[in-house]
Amino acid sequence: MREAHAGGGPFFLNFCPYAVHTPLMANARLLDSYADLDEREARYATMVESVDAARGALLDELERLGVANETLVVLASNREPPAR
Repeated sequence: MREAHAGGGPFFLNFCPYAVHTPLMANARLLDSYADLDEREARYATMVESVDAARGALLDELERLGVANETLVVLASNREPPAR
């Protein structure tokens, strides 16, 4: 993103994290935050939080580059959360 912006032209970024798909693998650094959930839900929650943090970092970088107000960001999902 930085390199494309430095080139002066428009750029396209396709960010497709696999983290919220099976197998559900917990982000161990975040598990303590979800101690009140059952194990499966806690694993999923850490994965969602990790993807949200990554998306936030991308949006922050758009701000830092000064192009956030002229950038179209599309969020889409292909999956519903696991059943309880």
